[in-house]
Amino acid sequence: MNVEDVKEHIRQWVKNTLSVPSPLFQNLPPCPYSREALLNNKVDIRCVHGSDLLECVAEMGRTWDDSHELILVAADPDTIEPEELIAAIGKSNELLETADLVSFFDHPRCTNPKYTVTSANGTYVLVGMQRLENFVRAAQPLYKKKYFEKVSKQFSVVDHLNKDDSGRR
Repeated sequence: MNVEDVKEHIRQWVKNTLSVPSPLFQNLPPCPYSREALLNNKVDIRCVHGSDLLECVAEMGRTWDDSHELILVAADPDTIEPEELIAAIGKSNELLETADLVSFFDHPRCTNPKYTVTSANGTYVLVGMQRLENFVRAAQPLYKKKYFEKVSKQFSVVDHLNKDDSGRR
């Protein structure tokens, strides 16, 4: 995989899909912050072979330094099965949460209805990581607009939006 090709694909995906209002997201864009983050160089995009993807995610969690708001790692979809990715990201998030991090994924061959969102990029396996606190802060106004209503099963961090000010659910 060529990292410049991946970056261009992601730029086009953000422009043509993630920044366009969608009925699945209450007529808001699937990712209303992605375009600005890309334009302001707050996203680091990397490529790895699928067999290295999970170790790369673990390493990002161990060495996170806040130099970017989001890191996206791309891999060829033929190098990791959707079920393996689902299980690994679920397990990773249990550990990452204690470090105020969250990870999410997009696999073009995933057929699990919990993880099939019409805003998927369709070409690469993508794993993203960002500060959980930043995700929750950005998601709060969207949550109030029922943004997550049809996709809450995919976004497990939505549970954090249900907490009251004291931090209890």
